[in-house]
Amino acid sequence: MPEAAITRAMIQFLKGNPQTWYMKTHGSEFGRAGVPDLIICHRGDFVAAEIKTTSNKPTALQEHEMDLINDAGGAAGVVRNIHQLQELMQL
Repeated sequence: MPEAAITRAMIQFLKGNPQTWYMKTHGSEFGRAGVPDLIICHRGDFVAAEIKTTSNKPTALQEHEMDLINDAGGAAGVVRNIHQLQELMQL
């Protein structure tokens, strides 16, 4: 499944949860490089999800940004399906 399809499915899942706010980031020259694809606030918890297909890996910069989020007390990680997103959000 392409990353865009995985992303659409995850956004539909997030839209269905009334205790969740989210935004999809878009890489551009004006944004911060390496920021995860989905920034989520779920029941007051900060969650950041880097969406990848089964064969893709995060870049070193993406790993670094996720480490910074985790070190700051948030939850950040790579997700490849909705089940992994639910685990990251501790649902």
